[in-house]
This record gives sequence, structure tokens and C-alpha cells, in this order.
Amino acid sequence: MKRLIKLLCCFLPYAGIAQKVDLDRYNIHCNFKDLPAKPLGDNYTTYAVEVGAAGDVLGSVPMGTIKNAVGISGLKETADKPSLIVYFNSEGLFINEVGVKEYVDIQKDSKGNETSRKTAYYVEALYSLKCEGKCYSAQKALLYSASLGVSRKKYTSDYMATYKQASDYWNNNKDALKNNFITEIINAATATMGKQLSADYGYVPHSGYDNLWILNSKKHPEHEAQQNIIAKIKDEFSKMKADSSIDWLAKDMEPVIQYFNEIETKYTKDEKGDKKMRYAAYYNKAIIYTYLDAPDKAIAEADKLIANGYDSRDGERLKKNADDLRSMLVKNHRTTTHFVN
Repeated sequence: MKRLIKLLCCFLPYAGIAQKVDLDRYNIHCNFKDLPAKPLGDNYTTYAVEVGAAGDVLGSVPMGTIKNAVGISGLKETADKPSLIVYFNSEGLFINEVGVKEYVDIQKDSKGNETSRKTAYYVEALYSLKCEGKCYSAQKALLYSASLGVSRKKYTSDYMATYKQASDYWNNNKDALKNNFITEIINAATATMGKQLSADYGYVPHSGYDNLWILNSKKHPEHEAQQNIIAKIKDEFSKMKADSSIDWLAKDMEPVIQYFNEIETKYTKDEKGDKKMRYAAYYNKAIIYTYLDAPDKAIAEADKLIANGYDSRDGERLKKNADDLRSMLVKNHRTTTHFVN
């Protein structure tokens, strides 16, 4: 028994080495600009919008609303020698067919015998509204062309007790219903057009959240340091703006990056706990570098995460995101997604 106690005592000093490592997600806020998928160059900074629409369309959706919806994010609207000219044209609403329909609800018993019959009436209307969008450069090159609107859509009202009720419903509400038909179609068409033009040629401000991994094992010796470092990242990232330089943020992140570098060299064992510590360090650095517009450094961290052997798929995803950022920066001849334009 004494020998057993001695053996246990020999092992006790090592019992605390393999620390439990629990990682929790930690959200951070980020702002940046989506760069154009089809960049035209730095000279393309303005646009004008011309709208040609039928009277009933403009009676339902004001011209200003249409112009705003098809505008190109990040470019300035002007009537004086615009770089791009956006056209939106729309026909009027056409009611193809309208009438009162009958609905019969028949209930049957288990033997298939009819037990009750209820008749109801409703209005059915078929309608269409065609519109189109185009965008030209100042040199008259066609950059965008799309057929929009709907060629055939069906409206059905609620059920009503009598044929007359359904007929009166249409007659008394047809103007409001037509207005709704037009508004729905035009808003959807202009939103689709504006979104595509902005994605292709604009600079769309993006505001959202991403996550880091934080150590949440209170007895782990790194717990307090990790809590402090993650809080610093959250605080600094909350000040990030899409339309201003982030040079200051890169400077403020230097001690953060240094801390995670030290984690890599401190937890080097080929065991799960150490792998998770290195995983979080690689992951967090890859995220930070991506939002600092440093894709090459983010890719290097993602490669280390993959080689680490813990949740390697995250590394592949982070690498793809950074590679996409690098390609977009090269395509746009830019070094950052944070700037005034």
C-alpha cells in the first residue's frame, strides 16, 4: 500500500498538465465594402437614371422611389456627364382575365357517401406587367440588360358566401387591388435591378458579424488572458467603418496577434487540448487578418490550421474566403475594402 501511495504521489504533479480546453464562439462586429464584381475602373464614379413608365405605374410607385431603388450603391447620382446611364422602362398593368369562381366543399363518410356540401365564391384575376432595365456606359456600351416584371400572375381572394359578394368585392376594391399588383411587381423588379447593378459596378457597404473562438475553461491558466484579449478585439472591431482607413486597427491588433503567436509556441503537444489551443489561435488570426485586408497572412494561418489536424474544414473555409478577398482586391486594383469613394 505504501508503494502504491508513493507511485500516486509521483504522478500527482503531472495531473494538472493536461488542462481541459473548452472553446466558445464569440461574436465580433465588422464593417467593410463589397467591391464590384465587374469593375470598370476609377473613372466610373457617377450615374444617372432615366425612367419611362405608364401612368398607372407612376400613380402607384413614385418616380423617386424607382430611381432610388435602381441606383448604384457607392456611386454618385448626377445629371452632369454621368459615367453610367441607367434606364428603367415599364408598361402598364394588364388584366388578362377576371371573374368569380365557385368552390364546393364536399364532406363524405367512411363509406364514401356525401354527408354535407358547402359552396363558396371567390375572385380570380390573371394579370401581367412587363418592364425592363438597361445600363450603358457614357460611351454607349451596353453593360446590363434584363427583362423584368411578370408575364402572368394569378390573384385569388378569400372565400365569400355568395356570388354577389364576390362580384361586389372586385368592383368595390379593384383600384386598390390593381395598385397592390403594380406596387408588388415594380418594387420587386427595381430591387432586383438595383441589387445586380450595385453588385456588378458599385461599392456596397456591408455591416455584419463574424465569430472568434474563446477559451471558456475557467481553471485553465490562459483563461483570464484570453478573456481580456477577446474583449479588446471586440472593442476595437466595433469602431471599424467601411468608409475610413483601418491602419489604426492594424496597429492596435499587433499585441493581439503577438499573443496568439505565443499560444502556438506554448502549446505544442500532439494532444487534443493543445491542438484546440492552437486551432483557436490560427482561426482567430485568420479572421483578424481577413478583416484587416491582409488575405495572404490569413491564408498562411488557415494553412497552419489545416495542418494542425483539428477541425481542418474550418481552415479550408477560411482559406477560400481569404483567397476570394485577394482575388477581388487584385481585380479592382485595390489594397483595402475600407475607403471613401
